[in-house]
Amino acid sequence: MAAIARLPLLGIALLCSCLLFGCEKQGQQASSNIPKGTINVLVSLDGIETFNKAKLEEQAALAEQMAIDYRYLNPDVHIQIEVTREGDLIQKVKSRTQDGLGPDLILARGSIAHRLNREGLTNLVQLDPDYAKKINPGLLKRLRVLNNQFVGIPVFLLPQLACYNRQKVPRNPASLDQLIATSKGGVSIGMALDLVDLFWSVGAWGGVGAEDAVLNRKASNPSNRGALLSWLQSLLDASVVLKVNFYDQEEQLIEGLSKGRLDWITCRSSNIGRLRKHLGAKLGVGTLPVGPGGQATPITVSKVWTFGINSSQSQRQLATSFAHFTANAIMQRYTALITEQMLPANQSMPIPMGQSQVISAMVTSAKQSQQKGMFVSISFKDENFQYYREVTRAITEMIYGERTPEQVRDFILRGNN
Repeated sequence: MAAIARLPLLGIALLCSCLLFGCEKQGQQASSNIPKGTINVLVSLDGIETFNKAKLEEQAALAEQMAIDYRYLNPDVHIQIEVTREGDLIQKVKSRTQDGLGPDLILARGSIAHRLNREGLTNLVQLDPDYAKKINPGLLKRLRVLNNQFVGIPVFLLPQLACYNRQKVPRNPASLDQLIATSKGGVSIGMALDLVDLFWSVGAWGGVGAEDAVLNRKASNPSNRGALLSWLQSLLDASVVLKVNFYDQEEQLIEGLSKGRLDWITCRSSNIGRLRKHLGAKLGVGTLPVGPGGQATPITVSKVWTFGINSSQSQRQLATSFAHFTANAIMQRYTALITEQMLPANQSMPIPMGQSQVISAMVTSAKQSQQKGMFVSISFKDENFQYYREVTRAITEMIYGERTPEQVRDFILRGNN
């Protein structure tokens, strides 16, 4: 495996960085102070899609590589890694916790970390003030529960991108007009229907008024109502007139592009590795297009370490040490550059954008998600999750001709009441 070859280089990089710059207070502990032991780490797959072996193997490989890197400096610590579907995660943690065998550490999306904590399955954590300053304030707000109490330690960011086949699409369309023209030329386009993955199009097709209407479940003036309707009508036109393919699950998009059924799709950065295996040099990656409403408004997903409640004191110490190691700016930067699949949540060390088109696109997408309060606008409350699911269902019914754009607009403005 190519990742294994990086171990000596990574070890030297970490050690030299500590010598030259000093280790981060929250990211390093002396090996002699860490007891021997074993911790159980549960990694959640992104999204709600059905079981996919390739995705499971990729996520497991990433987690295992972080464990190998950690053990390079801490050889007496053993880390057991298990990967599960996001849809099964909460029930699995609940069942194992009831038996006293809950995981010590869970890597999941920030939204799932909140749900685990509300279920009483994880402990809150405190962040060192110096470390907290290195995290985007909007992201911290999303993860905060009380004052300096957080559902977990933010590790990686997964921006939303455009992925395409260079043989069919030589250059990523910069605007929706260019994308539409490409579609008319016979290029097959795929987009995800889930509201979190579809929200990028709200700003591009509807603009600020549509953003406010969707997120706040109200339209303060006729202009906002018109913007919301314009967005919905544009989605319907894209499906009916332009032959854009909409899918319930992002996994269908990844498979479609991999097997040549689709030529341009919206994708999450965590899927780039699998797409590379299928497409190789044919894979193109870029930012999502602008539209008549303005810039795209993608939502960046966070990955968070959250801590189980069954851990002994020594296991919690080990889990904390491992989580802090992966949150170290040097480690995060190196992992981001090697995988080109995520960005560091720790922003104390800048990523060199010029070295990679993929990194550049991820950085741009993450910045777009932080405009106009976007990073803080997607709430993690259960009632909002229900609302997002219901809006997704309403849009899906519109695409299939069971609702009109006007009906979906009115449904959104009612706030699912």
